Amino acid sequence: NPSFSSAYNNLGVEYYLIGEYEQAIESCEKAIQFDPKNPITHSLLGSVFAKTGALDKANEVLLNGLKLVPNALIILETALSIIVENNLWLDLESYNELWNGEQTISNVLGSVLHNKSLEKPMDRFAYFKNTTEFIKQQESFNSFEVINAFCLGIYNDGDFDFLRQIVEEVELEYKDDPFMILTIQVFNYLLNPTAFDMNQLHPDVRSVVENIVKNN
Repeated sequence: NPSFSSAYNNLGVEYYLIGEYEQAIESCEKAIQFDPKNPITHSLLGSVFAKTGALDKANEVLLNGLKLVPNALIILETALSIIVENNLWLDLESYNELWNGEQTISNVLGSVLHNKSLEKPMDRFAYFKNTTEFIKQQESFNSFEVINAFCLGIYNDGDFDFLRQIVEEVELEYKDDPFMILTIQVFNYLLNPTAFDMNQLHPDVRSVVENIVKNN
């Protein structure tokens, strides 16, 4: 069956894994030709272009994919990962305008930021600073949601030293933000629960803490 899209997609994955990027691009383009609304293929093709340094082409492919499937989380995650790694902040608003998934784009960005920081541990604090410096200047994005998702990912990793570093930084940068103050209280408690009386916590903080502990 020469028009079997999934076969071309899988072939693209194999070529990508062995570093045969031209063949991976060709296979992905054929897959999209036969199944233009497959978000996995758009994500893969965007990743291949980014791997070769063709960032504009990667952006074009991922935006086109999100136009066709505006709730495709895998496309958004791939795009945000490329943006975070390469500081392509001006591309962010285009994805925000197209995105129509259940999660907010700010929440997805926080999770992507966490995953990207795991890929390159030496750059993780720089990723955090670059992302939050841009986001806090943008009305379309929510710094609270970005940082909360990022910190939750770190907490789930059990990397308490890095989480403590981030909480201290947030405490300095957002000391006048009431929502961020509550987030700081949540993670300060999680970092050192014996230092606090749970009953003395703000009710919203206590509720969040109990939910996090329950799910972990």
